[in-house]
Amino acid sequence: MSVGGAQEWFSAGELAELGLPGLPSTKRGMQLQIDREGWENRECDTRGPLARKRKARGGGVEYHDYN
Repeated sequence: MSVGGAQEWFSAGELAELGLPGLPSTKRGMQLQIDREGWENRECDTRGPLARKRKARGGGVEYHDYN
């Protein structure tokens, strides 16, 4: 799911904007799904954590595109 093969980490809002099948189309809906499914505590067996603290200004959390 990498966009243009470059971006691997996305905010909840960015994931919503992608309009991917099976994911909510709003930032709030995406955050509710992330919280409900516990993305911040999950890991991919081969690649590591699905979430990390955002390093850019404003902080927050970013989610990996490991689908």
